[in-house]
Amino acid sequence: MATICRASGATISSARASSSSRGWSHTHGNVFEWCEDVYDRTYYSSPEAFGPDPVSSSGSASRVSRGGSWFDPARLCRSAVRFADDQSTRLISLGFRAAKKIP
Repeated sequence: MATICRASGATISSARASSSSRGWSHTHGNVFEWCEDVYDRTYYSSPEAFGPDPVSSSGSASRVSRGGSWFDPARLCRSAVRFADDQSTRLISLGFRAAKKIP
């Protein structure tokens, strides 16, 4: 796996990256990630947002995309960055993360 650095145009091997305390590396900045959440500007100020695995299920017809991409400035490459996108949006900098639960 490699990441493209927009500033230099060079690829960076994930093997060189240090992992977080949860063992994750390079989880931000590849593509904006589609989320299950329906976009609701006020959701994260509600009590429901502080429970385990919070998912917004009402508020608009738009879905949440988060995390920034290789195409964006570094300030957008964080999971707290969230945008509302129409479900029909197609961009080279927008995708999803395949995940598998490990027993």
